Amino acid sequence: MQDTDSNPSTWESFTVKIEEDVKLDFSDVLFKPRPSTLKSRAEVSLVRTFSFPNGTQIKGVPIMSANMDTTGTFEIAMVLA
Repeated sequence: MQDTDSNPSTWESFTVKIEEDVKLDFSDVLFKPRPSTLKSRAEVSLVRTFSFPNGTQIKGVPIMSANMDTTGTFEIAMVLA
């Protein structure tokens, strides 16, 4: 039995795709607030309706943990579950 991982002819069939899209980090993006007509943050509603392909609709506040090693801990996952 021949090892295909070390066979050079096997590797020749693979192509490398170089992505040239712009990649942004947190330090590259700045959100600037716009002027608002709201008098208080109490006037804001975060409730959204989520529609699914099977016809189900759920109303709620979208909350998710950040994909960061210091904030996405198991403890936070248990609280959000």
